[in-house]
Amino acid sequence: MAHIRKRELPSGKIRWQVIRKTSGQRVTEMYGSHLEAKERCIELVGQRPSSLHSFGVLAKAYLAHEETLVETGQHERSYLEMLEGHVRNHILPDNEFSKLRCCSLGTPDVQQFLNRLITRVSAKLAMKIRITISQIFVFGAQNGYISGHPGREARVTVKNRPKAGEESHFVLPGKNALHVLLEGAKPFDKTGCQIASNCDPLFASNSDPLQVSA
Repeated sequence: MAHIRKRELPSGKIRWQVIRKTSGQRVTEMYGSHLEAKERCIELVGQRPSSLHSFGVLAKAYLAHEETLVETGQHERSYLEMLEGHVRNHILPDNEFSKLRCCSLGTPDVQQFLNRLITRVSAKLAMKIRITISQIFVFGAQNGYISGHPGREARVTVKNRPKAGEESHFVLPGKNALHVLLEGAKPFDKTGCQIASNCDPLFASNSDPLQVSA
């Protein structure tokens, strides 16, 4: 039977522990609110991790697992806080994704989530969230929530932009090439004949076209 205990951390933050026994071993999971701890208790009573659970449930279980690793000194709290930001601010609010049952998740579902995500956050953050999702899938596969990694082939698609200093340099065409371009750009009158261009004086001498003043 699982039960809840309130705990104040050295930092002053309040956490809620869900304490249970598995195979005779005491297992503790930490949650940020009493409501989350209560929901976890309801999930645990008479249940084992199941592919029928939603991805949101799996994500919360992963956070609880990471909280335990922080408490035992295996991971830094700053790392957990980053994961919590990814899950609570970006993954759980997307109900189209987080409400899907683990057994129903496929690569297209993950890809569609990433496609929506990239319209809301930077490419750098989207790629970090994708890594968090991959870690959740690995945890889920290890603990019976899911049988594989449906997000393995999903990608954050962004348009590549040239870095500063790497832009293509503009090369001015030669005088003859410019003359051909300008001739082709002359407007036509109603009879179909080209109207004389005012730019022709540029080619009346051997001077550089860029040095001709207006």
